Amino acid sequence: MGFRIFFEPVEERLVQSLSEQTLGGQLWVNTKGVDNWQEADIALFGLDEYRGNGGFNSSNKGLEDVRKSLYQLAPLTNGTKIYDLGNIKPGQDLEESYKRVAEVTNLLIENDVVPVFLGGSHDLDIGLISGLASHKEDSRVGIIDKKIDLKSISGGNLPVDSHLSKAFMDDELRVSGFSIMAYQSYLQDSGSVELMEKLCFEHYRLGQIRDSFEAMEPVLRDLDMVSIDLGSIKMQDFPAVVDPVPFGLTGEEFARLCWYAGNNDFRKGIGFFGYDQSRDKDLQSANVLAVGVWYFLEGVSTGRKNHHPALDAGNFNNFKVTLDSKGGDISFYQSKYLDKWWVEIPITSEQKEKYPDGLFISCLHEDYQTALNGELPPRWVNAQTWF
Repeated sequence: MGFRIFFEPVEERLVQSLSEQTLGGQLWVNTKGVDNWQEADIALFGLDEYRGNGGFNSSNKGLEDVRKSLYQLAPLTNGTKIYDLGNIKPGQDLEESYKRVAEVTNLLIENDVVPVFLGGSHDLDIGLISGLASHKEDSRVGIIDKKIDLKSISGGNLPVDSHLSKAFMDDELRVSGFSIMAYQSYLQDSGSVELMEKLCFEHYRLGQIRDSFEAMEPVLRDLDMVSIDLGSIKMQDFPAVVDPVPFGLTGEEFARLCWYAGNNDFRKGIGFFGYDQSRDKDLQSANVLAVGVWYFLEGVSTGRKNHHPALDAGNFNNFKVTLDSKGGDISFYQSKYLDKWWVEIPITSEQKEKYPDGLFISCLHEDYQTALNGELPPRWVNAQTWF
């Protein structure tokens, strides 16, 4: 695929006179053509596509306001190379737009570049997941949204309301599990929650996140891809979406989740969906989105690559907990360098070929303490059904 053909460049006036003391001064930006993108560590790209949400005219104008806000933020300090590729041109129809997002995502991941997608309706995450599927089977995807979009694919429902149903049902997308975060009970039908529980997929209400925000760090640390509906942020902090709601994540909570998403070893990409520049009169939402993107970038740039018990066992302390009443041992691993913990999942002899270095999930120190108290950590129990 020729990037020059599919991408619309960024307006050159957006990068003129940018100081080297800003992120924009540090970025490589496609103003005349996409070159040497394979040398990047992270690549930003957008798509102004809303046919999946009824086809309204969002007037995002190439996400200019978000880019202006993002470019003015502080530079990253450790030499991370970031390329702003510009915007993908919409396809002739919605399916073609999905395919274009998938092709770009596929090529970026193939070249070890982390894709960061901006704009468009939430159903475009199908393209991100499809691009990931070319490289990872049994992937885990995180969804941050105010509701679980599990309406039927048929029956006249909009793709933005049924994209999760498609992801669940399409075996070619190769997703083994989902973690749904920040949904709100008053917007959610009980059937979707029951289905999540039946499939043993993680789901966390907004109130649960607030009660134990740190518990989201290991959840996000385990994910291959994160998809964020910006309508999950409360209207007061982020009004520029199609269907804003009075309650939701604060801007600060949103930024913190973005940092968690970037600061993990297996992250393959992230998407920010639903921004509508035409509703952003004072650029408040553009500023909040830019900060969230910045924290993801900063999380990636400060993460310790390949630091995981399956890859780097010598740099972890191992603690075994014997549960006499329940039988067996649970093995916990603590990083010698970071305040992070993992727990090993028991595997069968058949699974050893697939996971020769063992199978682990992220956890908190509190999970280790739970095991010391003779109880089974709930996330460790649930994880044994995921694989």
